[in-house]
Amino acid sequence: GLFKDALRRLAYLSEGFAEKSGLDPQTLLGHSWWNLARAGAEADWDALRAALDARQPFHDVVIRYPTDGGDSLHISISGVPVAAEDGLTVYRGLGKDVSVRERAAAALRGSEERFRRIMDTGRDGILMTDAEGRISFANRRVAAMLGYEETELTGLPMDSLMHDTPLQPDAAGGAQDGSAGVALRRKDGTSLLAMQTTYPVHGKDGQHAGTLAIVTDITSFKQREERVQQLAVLAAQKSEAERASAAKSRFMAAVSHDLRQPMHVLGLFLEDLKSAPLPPQARPLVEHMES
Repeated sequence: GLFKDALRRLAYLSEGFAEKSGLDPQTLLGHSWWNLARAGAEADWDALRAALDARQPFHDVVIRYPTDGGDSLHISISGVPVAAEDGLTVYRGLGKDVSVRERAAAALRGSEERFRRIMDTGRDGILMTDAEGRISFANRRVAAMLGYEETELTGLPMDSLMHDTPLQPDAAGGAQDGSAGVALRRKDGTSLLAMQTTYPVHGKDGQHAGTLAIVTDITSFKQREERVQQLAVLAAQKSEAERASAAKSRFMAAVSHDLRQPMHVLGLFLEDLKSAPLPPQARPLVEHMES
């Protein structure tokens, strides 16, 4: 294509471009590219105008043009300034049909979006790292666990999320399936107790390409476990206190029984003394003993 006036109107279109694009040259000749917007075409017109105003080359500007069949035609145009006439810059450009490429890109974006929705609806956190151990993907769940935005996690070394203080062996022991208890560092510096299961990821050449990590928050489970342990200790202490109290009661009952018999005999003896003829000076002593 060739255009050379101040309004950037096209002066020439090759037959090959018209044939491959399916556009009628008459709809473009004598008009600028953005004239297609009247027919519903979409493109980054501002970027194209800015390049032309600055007399700079432009590359791979994609114009999405609706067709009668319901699909869209995607045309990629590129151009370079080649000459100047009467103070105006003449551009020579190329255009090609990139509909297949754009549809494949749209399908890939849709696939990636579906993949992310699936990853985000899970209850577990999901992290993926590259071969260097840097996070390449983080789902919404793990970002919420750690207090980050998803984009903030991308590019971070996985090791930077590991807390300096490791879990005790009995805090979340390793499982037979390769899972292990880890202490992850949240953005605010606090610890997250988690069960982490890792799977190696290999490339097409069989070489290590990264790691997939499934992260399950076990903080609430650990808190419940600690609470159960505390209740068990309290129950044992209560049982011991009740046992000691029962033993004390039995001891006091035995002592009371053993003391009651001599006291009863002493009472009978005092009654006999009171009825016996005693010297006057002995009477106060008997009364004192009775009291």
